[in-house]
Parts: sequence; structure tokens; C-alpha cells
Amino acid sequence: MFELTNEQRKYLGLTLVSSTWDLVKLIPSPHVKQDTFVYYDGNTICKRIIISENTYLEHDLNEETTNSRTELLPKTGRGKIVKLTASTLEKRTPKGMYFSYNGNVTIGKWEANRTFYNSYIEDIKLNTFEDLSCWIKQWISETTISDLYELEEFASLPKKHYKYNVGDYFRLKLNRRLYGYGRILLNYDKMRKEKIKFWDILMGKPLVVKVYHIATTDKNISCEDLRNLKAIPSQFIMDNTFFYGEYEIIGNMPLADNELDFPVMYGKSIDIRDSNKVLLQSGKKYFELNRNKAFYSEFKNNGIGFGINVKLPILSKCIELHNNQPYWEQNNYTTNKDLRNPKFYAERETICKQFGVSEEDIFLR
Repeated sequence: MFELTNEQRKYLGLTLVSSTWDLVKLIPSPHVKQDTFVYYDGNTICKRIIISENTYLEHDLNEETTNSRTELLPKTGRGKIVKLTASTLEKRTPKGMYFSYNGNVTIGKWEANRTFYNSYIEDIKLNTFEDLSCWIKQWISETTISDLYELEEFASLPKKHYKYNVGDYFRLKLNRRLYGYGRILLNYDKMRKEKIKFWDILMGKPLVVKVYHIATTDKNISCEDLRNLKAIPSQFIMDNTFFYGEYEIIGNMPLADNELDFPVMYGKSIDIRDSNKVLLQSGKKYFELNRNKAFYSEFKNNGIGFGINVKLPILSKCIELHNNQPYWEQNNYTTNKDLRNPKFYAERETICKQFGVSEEDIFLR
């Protein structure tokens, strides 16, 4: 089986395996095509590795066992002793740093709910463990003393909650060396709490953010310099990366009208109580028509994730060309559901005519 070495673990921020620990394979769960291995320090499970044909997850644990390591002790006095299996161990909370591979690589810390590195933004394809081994080799060869210090500092981060506001500028990591910058444009969760009506079909605590046309090693770009840059079309995002501090707030300025850009949502209501309504949403602008037909079914545009949905190669092309043509030409699920896409000019015209509104009012052009 594939397993990280201690030399590799050192560069990935993971706890090293002691020569006194025992590696044991647990009883697998029925119909689950993955194996679970644990490292014991005496009767204490201190590390878990889950591996399948093309996935790998390693993280720390601190779980006590009894009866010759066949049973798992409860974490509290109210709990019960249970048989130790891969399934019962799955219910226990991981600790410390983790390394995950599932085509992408993620390095993070459980308690802090933060990611140190994620290869998704770089759009790196790692299809096999051989690809992963090559990636790790390159990661190690490019690691500096400063990188190791940064990783050690990250591993010591406590869980902390951060505040954020509309108009905030933020910084995020695009890869190991480059930073991107963005802006919070709207807080739909705050609108929920204030009972402001909108088409509430977004999961989590949704924000609208935009990412500027910049990818730099400079961590100290000013807000004044950022506000004059072009930006990738705005998107919905859950607030987790802001709430836990992964995306760092660097300042705040009032939003001017020409800085606004919102995803547009259109379609038939999915609420059975309002099933005869057609809805249109853009920022805080909300419209509904009773007893009307939705001309299109594919533009609800309510997809949302935990991180920005912009990959570095596309961002770099947009920066090079000084426009968003490379973004719109991706021809993926996101751009093919977005009414702001230039190819949907006829659909935009039809929808605006249906609601009796101008394109400029909805699409902020």
C-alpha cells in the first residue's frame, strides 16, 4: 500500500511515526472500498490512515482502546464502550494536521478549520499515486527553511472566529507562493436575519465575493490599489473561510456603484407554496411574477461552495488579456448557468422583457 514516509511527513506538517508504534488494519465496513489503518502507541490510537485505489487521508487521533485493542473507550463518562471497527472509529474527531489526496492535495488543520494548501486552485491533475509521489518530491525540493517555519506556525493555530463585513478586502493563497485578493460585496445571511426578502435557495451562510485580476507574491497590496483593478465575475461563497480566518481581511472601504457585480438567479420557484411564481434575483433586487411561465429552467444559478471557484490558470489568462473572456470560455457547469455570460444575450433580453426591467438595472452594465 502507499504510505507517506516520515521524511515526507516532515515537509507536510504531519506528526512523525515513532518506531515504537504498531500499524494495524481495522475491520472494514461492509461495501466500503477503502482500507483503514491505525497506529497504536500502547493501547492508544494516535494516527489513522484511510486509503483506497485513488484516495489517501492521514491525520492524528487520541483514542483509548481496551480488551486487547478490540474495543474503543468512550470519550466521556456517559458514553459506552463499543467494538473497534473502521466504522466506529469514523465517528471520532480527528486531531491536528491532516493530509488528503483525492485527485487534489489538501494540507490543513482540523481544529482550526483552515487549509494551509489546496492544489485545486492551481488546477493540478494528480490521477495516480505515482503522480502524487512526484508532486511530493517537487514540494520537498522547493521547500525553504522559511516554508517549514510557516508550516510549523500554521500547525499551532488555535480555533478562532473572525468578523467580516460587506466592503471588506481580503487576501487568499492561490498556491504556495502567490496571493490573490478579493472583496465581499453582499451578505445574504444578514439579509435573512433582517427579514429582507430575496430568493433564499442558497446553502450555508452565503456571501457574494469577487476576485481581482491579480496574482502576486506581495502580501501587502493596498485597498486603494485593489479597487481600481478589474475582477472575475462575482460568485456565491459560504462564509466559512472568512469566519475561521483562512481568507484574511486586510481592510474595508464603502462600495461604489461601479464596484458592484452580482450573480443573477432566474427561474420557477422551488417552494411548493409558491410553485406558480417566476423569480428574478440580482443582489438586493428581487422580483416575482405570479401565474407566469419560466422561459428557461437552467438559470437558477444557486451553486455555492466553501472556497472561490476560480482556478489560477484562468485567472492568469484574464490578467494577461485584461478581460474575462478566458473565464467565460471555460464552458463548464458554472459559466453555462450564468446569465451574465455574453453568449446569453438573447436570454437576458427575454427575461428582462418578461419582468419589465432594464438589462442595465439587473446586470449592472
